[in-house]
Amino acid sequence: MFTKRIHGFKICIIGGKKMNNPKGKISAIMVCAVMFAAIFALAVNADAATIIVPDNYPTIQQAVNAAISGDTICVRPGTYKEHVTINKSLTLEGNYEGCDTSTTIDASGTGDAIYVTVSHVNIKQVTTTNGDYGIRLIPDYSINNIGISDCIVTSNNFDGICGGHVGGYLTIENCEVSQNKRHGIYSHQCHNSVIKDCEVFENGSAYESFGIDIAWCSNSWIRNCDVYSNKGAFAIILNVTDLCYH
Repeated sequence: MFTKRIHGFKICIIGGKKMNNPKGKISAIMVCAVMFAAIFALAVNADAATIIVPDNYPTIQQAVNAAISGDTICVRPGTYKEHVTINKSLTLEGNYEGCDTSTTIDASGTGDAIYVTVSHVNIKQVTTTNGDYGIRLIPDYSINNIGISDCIVTSNNFDGICGGHVGGYLTIENCEVSQNKRHGIYSHQCHNSVIKDCEVFENGSAYESFGIDIAWCSNSWIRNCDVYSNKGAFAIILNVTDLCYH
């Protein structure tokens, strides 16, 4: 018997008599493999942490810098005057233990309130305002699986949510996007994406500004959205295949 410790778990492998049945050998190996995989998965999950702002770190960006992939950053209600760059696969969730007030990221008139540079990021329950972009994804076709839900994106200099020229699988759900000076939601060449249950209104300062600007993509959905009172059309849809709207 020998013992090995991995991430706090002790694994014991016990040798026995030689088996005459080769199927028995295979079964034993498979059982060991399954046990090792399960223990490894538990160890990986155990490494994920919840970081609370401002309890653990005073700013959201400091929390992101300290986080590792898989972590969740929970932000208490209040206004945070900063620019947040998310460069790790994690969840950013606002309104932590809050009731009537919101978690607001105020970009102070310039730059992006939230800038995402990696895949597998979820942004929930935050208000982004007073930036060039409320939430912007880096234009990189390797970026995918971004979720934005229950957010308010308002009063930014260009687009509210800018998710163009990325790999796809962008989901924008139950968001209010309003009073941004160009488009409410911009999504070019972003395949397999969903915009649903959103309210998009009063965006744009010129007639080429739209509530939703989606183009050159495939297998995408706009579902159950209220889009109204935008300077240009409610939506511009160009060279899109397999788009479902209802």
